[in-house]
Amino acid sequence: MKLRNSLWAFALAFVAVSCSDDFENPNKNGNQGNEANGETAKMKVIINTEMTTKTHGEEGDGDEKGTFEESEVKNLNVFLFEYDATAAANKNILNEEAVIVAKGYATVSNTTDSDHPSDHGYQASIEVKFEEKDGAADFSGKTYGVIAVVNTGNITDEFTLGDEQNPVKISNLANYLQTNLYNSTNKNEFVMSSHMMKDTDTHESYVTFPEVTNAQDVPTAYVFVERLAAKIRISEYSDAENFVYTVGSAGDKVRLDNVAIINQLTSGSYLLKRATKDAMDELATDSEYQLLIDEKYDESNGTKARFVLDPWTSDKIATTVFPETGGPVWPTFGTTPSTNLKYGNHIKADSYGALFESIKGTNDDNLKAKTLYSEDADEQQENLLLAYTMENTTDVANSKNGFSTGALFKGSYYAKQVMDILKDDNSKPGYYRSVKPVDTKWGKETTPTVENNAPTFYTYGIPELKYASLDAIFAYALAKQVPEKVFENETSEEEAIKLMEGFYFFDKLGNTYTDNGQTKEAIDTLHIATFMNSKTFLSKTVDDMFGYLAYLRKHLTEDNTSITKEVVFADVKELSDDDSAENLKTFSEYLKSDMGKEYYKKSGIKSYENGECYYLYWIRHEDNKKNNVMGPMEFAIVRNNIYDLAVSGISGLGLSGADVPDPDAPDEDGEAKMNVVVKVKNWVVRKNTDIIL
Repeated sequence: MKLRNSLWAFALAFVAVSCSDDFENPNKNGNQGNEANGETAKMKVIINTEMTTKTHGEEGDGDEKGTFEESEVKNLNVFLFEYDATAAANKNILNEEAVIVAKGYATVSNTTDSDHPSDHGYQASIEVKFEEKDGAADFSGKTYGVIAVVNTGNITDEFTLGDEQNPVKISNLANYLQTNLYNSTNKNEFVMSSHMMKDTDTHESYVTFPEVTNAQDVPTAYVFVERLAAKIRISEYSDAENFVYTVGSAGDKVRLDNVAIINQLTSGSYLLKRATKDAMDELATDSEYQLLIDEKYDESNGTKARFVLDPWTSDKIATTVFPETGGPVWPTFGTTPSTNLKYGNHIKADSYGALFESIKGTNDDNLKAKTLYSEDADEQQENLLLAYTMENTTDVANSKNGFSTGALFKGSYYAKQVMDILKDDNSKPGYYRSVKPVDTKWGKETTPTVENNAPTFYTYGIPELKYASLDAIFAYALAKQVPEKVFENETSEEEAIKLMEGFYFFDKLGNTYTDNGQTKEAIDTLHIATFMNSKTFLSKTVDDMFGYLAYLRKHLTEDNTSITKEVVFADVKELSDDDSAENLKTFSEYLKSDMGKEYYKKSGIKSYENGECYYLYWIRHEDNKKNNVMGPMEFAIVRNNIYDLAVSGISGLGLSGADVPDPDAPDEDGEAKMNVVVKVKNWVVRKNTDIIL
């Protein structure tokens, strides 16, 4: 459209950080307000970054002003739309089809006359350009809604006004993809946008231009902005000094060394917040949404909520994004150009150990792992900042490990006891044949501390059963061939020997010993013919997790010409079609072979080198307090919220570094090894402060 008149409205913008009604006179410094006469309008814009009265779903567990840098306003964009009172009885409801008719941008500086700029705000002159038909008379006496966007720099050029065929609507502004949250170099200039249009104190984001404008008749519009970023912090729990926890009654301890925030959505946020129009128990593909609507949560049973939406919420479908083979297949948003959903520190990795190593290599402050345990407990920092991150939401069904934002803790597990091979009394029948709980080196200390490395151990089968070595696991499996009473001194020696007859145990199949300063394998002296006729060889009832017995059965056959009547193990070759056969492998040699490695990989045995373990916690926005039922908006990150974490207890052993993350796993499965208290703040605070790992 051809612009008949370009009308410029000079707006004096005051930015209130903590006292929104205490402002300097806009006409100070000799300015009488006569700089722009004629076809102009003047307005005063007051930007309020403080929390106002909200519903519970919005207010979380309280509010907090945040730092000066988090509230500082450096620049301002304003977009005006014509208000239709008949179409919008509720001024807090935005009509997405309303056309943007004016826009303006200004930088904002500290008020020069104020001794307390953080209290009295900021000041700037802003030119608001109207795209109207008939000049000043066309907007005089009319009411306009004002939408504010703060600290993005000038984005007004992204929206070309005045095209009657393709007008810029509120929906275009709302759907604008904002890809950065703040100035990461200077840690300020947090991007903010309008979150409501009217408060309970008659302040509103609407302005009516008078028929006649002069310096003393300047209309005022209040705009209420919130940060697009969410903030995640952690503190010590009152009963867990320096992030050290006692586990169970056995006296084990866990030291939480580091934490990193995983699955941080980094691809962008809607410029204006939106949520479903109605509270519901599950998000539907055709659910209507509304801009700037307050969250609503059913506190009575946690079954309904208004779902906050990010640009990819409806496309986060685990079966599509995380297919059984390949992937991930990330959904896109927009068309010119389209933007792929993207996460920082995404959980998809070969193992948790590999994931944490990749995190250690990042230079991004939000993605870096933060140190928890300190050798000097007095150095612990309250409310340690972990990350600023973007809004990230899903429906209930897709509250999965591959989408939800969480905390990955790296810890050291100090086991007081482990299962080890019975070695201390060779007069007993179980000598080198069975295993029993023994104190670790750490467990033997008079007053165990967690300053040095934790003991190394392994788990197999029952996670709580920890083994000192792979040998101990093999010995335990072989010992299970006979009743437990044999090794518990509950039988006579004569009866024990009888019950063990025909079986082979670790003392013969895996033990090493020292002879004249040389380490030797007990199996080398094993009489092969006798072994091949034993119950151990023939029954195939032993839990052969390493595959060693399968290996022996593969090579100890009638076709193996190296086997004679009197031969011992050391003289037997592997079964082969030629003369290049190698010697039969001992247990320790076998573990290093390709077959041994393959069996070990599939065995389910987990290694905890120096007690290294990992704990996952998925951050709650609205916790329904039910560990086996996921609720609406339970696992979510929403803008302008602080998620305060505090681990109150750890109930068991964490994940091994070899465990493989599963993006398709549900966030809640009825089990919880970490108690986390989460408090979710002006900034809205969401407390996650009763975490059990």
